[in-house]
Amino acid sequence: MRVIFQTLQDKSKLIENDILKSLLNRGIMATKELVKNLYEVVLALKANISDDDLEKNISQITSSIKNYGGNVIKVEDPVHRKFTHRMKGAKEGFYVSILFNSPPDVPNTLKRTLSIADDVLRYSLIRREDRE
Repeated sequence: MRVIFQTLQDKSKLIENDILKSLLNRGIMATKELVKNLYEVVLALKANISDDDLEKNISQITSSIKNYGGNVIKVEDPVHRKFTHRMKGAKEGFYVSILFNSPPDVPNTLKRTLSIADDVLRYSLIRREDRE
């Protein structure tokens, strides 16, 4: 049973590739485009880090977005604020907003990266509908 399923799956991939090749040969389809959605991530970072470490953290996050296949559109300057409630024991910190577009699987990978980052207290990642 498993062998039959494996061969059927391989056969469906071959058929899909043949269909794409025939469409490309006819000039109907130029390329197979990846769907990219617009996302925004807002980070709350620790207040007791230096300016160099703050910039280093932001550049690491933007480079990880680029490595995962996304494009960073806008990075807002960090803003120092007091929190309305404590986050991991901190009363204040920096807020940073990053606007990017990426394939749909990138946000889950980015969430895992942000959840293990030491200086990130909290993050919120949302999909944006409107383009600015």
